[in-house]
Amino acid sequence: MSKGKLNPFFSDEKILEIIRDYSNDTIYFKDTQSRFIWNNRSHAAQFGVSDPREMAGKTDADYFPKESFTPIDITDID
Repeated sequence: MSKGKLNPFFSDEKILEIIRDYSNDTIYFKDTQSRFIWNNRSHAAQFGVSDPREMAGKTDADYFPKESFTPIDITDID
């Protein structure tokens, strides 16, 4: 198989959808404002959310008590 797409029959979006729905690992991405932009089902389940797309645009503040985090956590920044 050549470099690039993993499978010529699946689009990049389909591959992400498969990862979102079937990976047992906790996977999520945040934007520069620490808002969730992509979560998989395993990550969403940890917050009691059935559809990971519902988390898009939300931050840690939507799920944790204010005292338990700082708005921008140094571990979130590369």
